[in-house]
Amino acid sequence: MARSYIAVDALTGKPWGDLPAVTIDDASSTIGNSATATGTYPIASDQTPQDWLLGTVPWGVAILLVSDDASDPLNGWYINRRVRTEGDTMSLSLVTAEEYFNRRYVGTVTYTGLDQNTICTSLVTSYVIAPPAGASGLSGLPMTTNVVGAAGTARTRAYSDSNDQTVMAALQELMGVQGGPEWSVTWKHLTSPERYFPQFNVGTRLGSS
Repeated sequence: MARSYIAVDALTGKPWGDLPAVTIDDASSTIGNSATATGTYPIASDQTPQDWLLGTVPWGVAILLVSDDASDPLNGWYINRRVRTEGDTMSLSLVTAEEYFNRRYVGTVTYTGLDQNTICTSLVTSYVIAPPAGASGLSGLPMTTNVVGAAGTARTRAYSDSNDQTVMAALQELMGVQGGPEWSVTWKHLTSPERYFPQFNVGTRLGSS
């Protein structure tokens, strides 16, 4: 089982290149929250793409951990910050896709007696995948959605734009109630054309007990 890192375009999901010289430390993921990691990107390595500057644009590129015996990536991170050291090395600050939920805000919307999984999916579709309201020229975060298992408990929730509540806060509030939904973001490998996108997963339970 061979593992390696690849870079993909954050908006199109198209593979940008292999990253055989990149190393990532403290890589982890968790249900219902974002996670961080640190990476080292040797610039002078003969294995580093010549256009490495374009390939490390913060939130313009995602780095994925892939395996030759799995169709989907094992993990993935967006480049949040890059710092060139005194040597020929780029230090990368990495975050999982969930961190983007902290950057987007819920507008004014009411859900009455609606399945909690559908509420979560609607929040992500309306306020993460869709471009910010009134922000001309900006785009949302390309992402697919996946409901795991049967419909969840019916909930009623009212959100207001004036509360400045992030999508992350709204999702975590729902997850925190008795019998609330579990959610996470994984990565999917899609074909025709080949591309990689994060996938929002939500269900009463993710995985098995």
